Amino acid sequence: MIIKNIIMELLEYSDIWCLPVTRASDGKIIHPPAYAAYRNDPGKKALAQFFEIDNHYNGIAAIPGINGLCCLDFDIKNTTEKDIYDKWASAVDPRVLAKCFIESSKSGGKHVFFFCHGFDHERQLAFSVEGKIAIEIFCVNEFIVYTHPTPGYTPDHLSLSETGIIDATDAAGFIEAAEKLNRLEGKEKTIKGKGSLRLTYPDKYENLFHRFDFQVDLSILLDWFKGREKWKVKYDPRSEAYILTHPGSTASRSGVFFEKSKRFICHSTSQSLFPSWGNHSKTTPVAYNITPSGFVYYCVGESFDDAAKVISRMIPPAVSFSDRRWLLKYVTKDYLKQTIHKFGARKLTGTDSYTIKVSSHYLVYLMALFEPQYTWTTTGQADQEFDDQTCKEIVSQGRIDYLRTPIILNEHNYPLAWD
Repeated sequence: MIIKNIIMELLEYSDIWCLPVTRASDGKIIHPPAYAAYRNDPGKKALAQFFEIDNHYNGIAAIPGINGLCCLDFDIKNTTEKDIYDKWASAVDPRVLAKCFIESSKSGGKHVFFFCHGFDHERQLAFSVEGKIAIEIFCVNEFIVYTHPTPGYTPDHLSLSETGIIDATDAAGFIEAAEKLNRLEGKEKTIKGKGSLRLTYPDKYENLFHRFDFQVDLSILLDWFKGREKWKVKYDPRSEAYILTHPGSTASRSGVFFEKSKRFICHSTSQSLFPSWGNHSKTTPVAYNITPSGFVYYCVGESFDDAAKVISRMIPPAVSFSDRRWLLKYVTKDYLKQTIHKFGARKLTGTDSYTIKVSSHYLVYLMALFEPQYTWTTTGQADQEFDDQTCKEIVSQGRIDYLRTPIILNEHNYPLAWD
């Protein structure tokens, strides 16, 4: 796909602003004319002019700070501590990290992209013993970040368009873990967060809503939504997202619900159900990037009590003691704590759209740990179907790779009944 199409799709589907760049054979990156003015005042007309001047770009640069886009940058070449990213990743919540777009640079560095509206703090987070910047964050519109498909950058997890939402507390956790890796005295940095435009749940519903955000099957959620609001919903395999159009609209879409990151964006200002990107003048904090629980909250008239009733009917049941005992036959205790939020789902979406059907939700959970690139389900259409014996043969390999961490299973005494 040519660079122009990639940039326009990121803007149209994900509200991510980028500009085209060219990486020369010597590694130098060339920017288009007047790019700094465009960064400060982006617009579709100005973007189109870049391609009128030159249509031979081979890369893109994202613009953090617009619409809540943030990027953590791990500059491995500036430190002798080459495992600094691995140390940071092992210190943060893997459930939150799984929402982020992660990529590697040619020099071994890492970019971690996420959405967190209103989050603002010092850019420089950690220094090497030599005094060079090892970790920094870009969350205000002052810099650009080169990213895939620019030569030299390779995706590790998700894609830029699938970047997920995290709240201010989780973002602060990312920063705290990074600052603990500072190796130069006198360079400590402090967060000056402004909070987040993400919905703040009442304490009594927080666990329920967060579990729903992780476990919900979007197809079930959107079936409920269609029956309630009469919007049109169509799945677009090219963008791996559901396209939503409100009644009476003549536009090609009113909003987009991304399948992998479970992030909803409403583009239409002619509807009153959801806050849209056109509602930036609102003084009341609203969620421009909307989670599944936030989606239900707006659908039921912005009532947390009513949203909780709907969510309780859709969410898989909590994990019982017998479930945990069964799972501990295959997954180590510490690892189970990290991934138990996924258990109970009838469908877990992987990095690849290739779908495999299995016989039970137990197998959906286990197979998603062993082969996270595939989508595993117990319902609906699938590209392939695995019987229990096939699953047992895969599980018997005895290893799970989750965010590149090998896990050895406890034992291999398979029960006669898997469900």
